[in-house]
Amino acid sequence: MKQLKWFFDRHFGWLCVAALMWASFTSVPAQALPPYFLVETVQSGFNNPTDVEFAPNGLVFIAELGGTVRVMDNGRLLTTPFIDISEQCNLSENRGLLGMAVHPDFPATPYVYLNYTYDPPRPPVSRAWLAGMGMASVFQGSPG
Repeated sequence: MKQLKWFFDRHFGWLCVAALMWASFTSVPAQALPPYFLVETVQSGFNNPTDVEFAPNGLVFIAELGGTVRVMDNGRLLTTPFIDISEQCNLSENRGLLGMAVHPDFPATPYVYLNYTYDPPRPPVSRAWLAGMGMASVFQGSPG
């Protein structure tokens, strides 16, 4: 019994992520699941969920690929996102908000760490060339 509790405590988050991701692929037939899996929709309406994290105070954080983090409180999805970084996320190909972590001491330490793809503005162009005996000159300017 102790091993089952350890397994459940250790893997509950990943099992929920798997269930949420499976539920978002409606074209997968139910027969494809092993018989010991139980599919239960806890909440729907997410846009490409990428991660689910559970805070010690009972809040559930759901990361969406587009750059928003939604929160469920007592089984109810809050209408306002926890954070929306969609303007900072690069969404091309397999990029976007890829994961997150909730501080173990949340909410006393109210930090949620986000792993996302960000492309900063293009830096200025630098060019160096040899000018004289071992001296380098550097030109910096904007691209174009």
